[in-house]
Amino acid sequence: MNDSALRAQLAVFHVHRSSLEDWLLFWTWLVIIGVACECVFIILDHRKDWREWFEGQTAGVVSLPSKPSLFKLTLEILSVVFVVAGVSGELVIDSRLGTLETNVQDNNDQRVSGATDRATVADTKRVQLENRMLDIFGPRYFTSVQSAYVVKHLAGLKGVKIDVFVLALGNSSASGGDSDDPADFARTVVQLLRAAHMDAEGWVVSSCFGGSASGFNVSLHLPGSVGDRKIASEVLNAFRPNVATYREVLPTSSGDFCQAFSPLAPSRPNTRKHDAAVSITIGTKVQPILTREMLEPEP
Repeated sequence: MNDSALRAQLAVFHVHRSSLEDWLLFWTWLVIIGVACECVFIILDHRKDWREWFEGQTAGVVSLPSKPSLFKLTLEILSVVFVVAGVSGELVIDSRLGTLETNVQDNNDQRVSGATDRATVADTKRVQLENRMLDIFGPRYFTSVQSAYVVKHLAGLKGVKIDVFVLALGNSSASGGDSDDPADFARTVVQLLRAAHMDAEGWVVSSCFGGSASGFNVSLHLPGSVGDRKIASEVLNAFRPNVATYREVLPTSSGDFCQAFSPLAPSRPNTRKHDAAVSITIGTKVQPILTREMLEPEP
């Protein structure tokens, strides 16, 4: 039952309770009237007995009893009826009020339970929204499922050389000064490529005079052959469902535009030169324009 229906039911309960309280007042007054009548009859009987005694004392004879009063009998019976009816009515109304109070309490419990459920749902949606915002604007990463997908779709490229370049824009790209660190993300990409048994090495590049400085791009090293383009397309298709990539393979690589190269992982020097025919260039994350559809949780 929704909250509006519970509110309507609660309003009906209050109206019913008000009506029962009026009846309880009515039956209480019957008891008061009945008891008051009993007091009157006690006084009347006392006055009668006093009068008979007084007349007997003054006349010296015992007076004959007077004719029974039908009016008095009626009042006496009514007083008893009022008392019995009033007490019975009070018991009935009190029982109904108890039932009504239980219904009101149950109604309120349902409303509290409904409010608690709505608060729980709202809190769950808040967490989902926070997580969704983190996915949209936070650092790039791969889940275990996404990592398995990439490795599986690169399984046919075992032994193929591929270079991963990270653009060193200021200090953030190489040292992690931003919430999204391209260098950290590039190291993850290299690990996935190596998990697929590709010959992958990574470099931080600078002193570049062209190419893209943002996003995730798959490109060819000049001149690039038809076979190299096919390999580049397979790499692009393996990453595309799980990370925002450029829509097609670029004809030139960052290696063709940059002059300074340093190992992506200084603790692990690269074992070869940056001469692979296919390369991935990772720059700063491209922040999308926020839309309502983007905030909807994924099915």
